[in-house]
Amino acid sequence: MIENDKIIDGDSITNSKADISISNGFSFGPATRAMAVAMLILGFFAFFMGGGGYFIGATIIMASLFALTAKHGTEISFSNNYIREYSWSFGFKTGKWIPTIMLPDITVMKLGKKAGIVGIRTGGITMERDVSVNEVYLLSANHRKRILVKVCQSQKEGVEFAKEIAQKMGKNFVAFNPPVSEKTKARR
Repeated sequence: MIENDKIIDGDSITNSKADISISNGFSFGPATRAMAVAMLILGFFAFFMGGGGYFIGATIIMASLFALTAKHGTEISFSNNYIREYSWSFGFKTGKWIPTIMLPDITVMKLGKKAGIVGIRTGGITMERDVSVNEVYLLSANHRKRILVKVCQSQKEGVEFAKEIAQKMGKNFVAFNPPVSEKTKARR
């Protein structure tokens, strides 16, 4: 029991060095980021007006800069098999390192779907665009808990990356297949 406490509470978790750092994109979508740019400009105008504008303008500027700089990603330490999902804003990363001992599997899941663009004159679908992404996840043994590792644009890229990481971390590359409970089966 003492050895397990040393592993869980040891300095190797908090002092882990990332061997690979993966940026998974901005935390806010394009529309929100465009609105943040407009609010940033408005905040500067309020700030330079003086008076109460100092406080209001500074608040709007800080909120806008947060929306513009917020990113998320994953860091992996191969030396001690830890992983950390992080959030990044204002130049600071926040996130907690966790051991991957209880996460034996890795998989690629396709999320999203094809979106059709409707023609104005005909009313029929004129073009389909695939807006899905392929995400690489570390999974628990029962596939109920998962940690995002990387967002990939293509299935091929996701599979190649997942196999490479699985080899480096000693994980099993599997298909996502969570067990279905008896209660759920009875409902169906």
